[in-house]
Amino acid sequence: MFDRDSPANVDALERALEREHDRELTFVAHRLVGTCGTLGDLETQSLALELEREASSSQWNNCREIMDKLILAMSRLTERLGIPI
Repeated sequence: MFDRDSPANVDALERALEREHDRELTFVAHRLVGTCGTLGDLETQSLALELEREASSSQWNNCREIMDKLILAMSRLTERLGIPI
């Protein structure tokens, strides 16, 4: 699931952040919280949870900073799993 959805999730996160669409950003971040938890990647899960919280309160500057960290963490995760992002 993570391998198939990773590129779409990153695109959805970036689009939602660009449009400052709090519901969409919160939804996708929440989905990542669950997926990363299932995979046992606490770093990525923690960042996704932080993004979810910040998006729900429309803290856009914080969201952008977290998003950068989250994309790097997802990249490391996909590398460990041997899947492209």
